[in-house]
Amino acid sequence: MVLTLPQFRNNFGALCLSQNVANIFVLILFACWCAPVQFFFSGDLAAGFFGKLMGQLNQIFWHSLLYSHVVMSLNRFSAIVFPGWSNRLHARGSTYLLIGTSWAIAAVSNIPYFFRDSCYMIYVPQKYAWQFSDNFCGHVIGIYMDCYAAMLVVIVLILLDIYTILHLKRLHKGVIKSTSSAELRRRRGLEIRFFMQVGV
Repeated sequence: MVLTLPQFRNNFGALCLSQNVANIFVLILFACWCAPVQFFFSGDLAAGFFGKLMGQLNQIFWHSLLYSHVVMSLNRFSAIVFPGWSNRLHARGSTYLLIGTSWAIAAVSNIPYFFRDSCYMIYVPQKYAWQFSDNFCGHVIGIYMDCYAAMLVVIVLILLDIYTILHLKRLHKGVIKSTSSAELRRRRGLEIRFFMQVGV
């Protein structure tokens, strides 16, 4: 859908496509691995080489999804707070660089999973959940590289979005004095739609 709509044939569409690709692969892993393991196979298969590989893939796509939210929030922040620099910041090459960086960070953060004997994440059917290896490496990647990294991303998103909202409110006050009410409603609707696009 992103590729067919003319409204998405821009940098924001490229960001949406990147996020959707990560989303789709996370869902495919849940549908094609977690569900069959849950209903048909034992936990032994899930704990084997293939199960660890599925955990690694899940983490790559999950982290790329997480970091793509940051990229989209930065895109929105820069377009609203720095509109003069927006054309340079949102050039096609810059957008692809940001998308590539988010995927590269996700891939680099998954390097420990290549040591599958000690560092892994598997789906545990008895718990209906993914679980990190029960050792020092699993503790480190589970707490620091997964939990704390996700918390940091959420904090960054909240701060960027709060600043963006406050900036929009400040801009809105200045526009009220010089704009008709119909034009003001139209602009406000566009701003709200732009701000809410990331949640879709």
